Amino acid sequence: MAIPGRSTVPYRHDAVAATVALLHHLESIWLQQEDAGADLVVTSGELFTDPAMHGPSKIAGETHFVLDLRSVSDVTMNAVATDARQAAARIGEAYRVAFDLGATSDSPPAVMDSRLRASPDGPCSNARSKCRAVPVTTRRSSRNRAFRPP
Repeated sequence: MAIPGRSTVPYRHDAVAATVALLHHLESIWLQQEDAGADLVVTSGELFTDPAMHGPSKIAGETHFVLDLRSVSDVTMNAVATDARQAAARIGEAYRVAFDLGATSDSPPAVMDSRLRASPDGPCSNARSKCRAVPVTTRRSSRNRAFRPP
């Protein structure tokens, strides 16, 4: 952890900024894949720092986050997972942090029940914008983190 007023950009190891950059990159990949007609969903349902080490005037030295990638296509899943690892290395270097993407928990492709997709109470029932229920498989990486290398 560092104090922002005393750490100029070349000396920061900002895990929060690096994690946000990685998540932004993955969202852009998601949109590109979707524009190309691939089914893909990218979610980060958890993102946090150590409460004992964060504050409004501190640079958090470590983040923990979960990535959830879903698609019925193994080709899409593998391409996005490879891109995520490459982006993590590139972004980590730029922000002077290391990413530990952790082990993945994979499941085989499974199509969401058609009755659930079509149900008025289904996944798109409360959507305020364009929504489509994507039949998905899950590959979830848990225990992901970005941290200042020793």
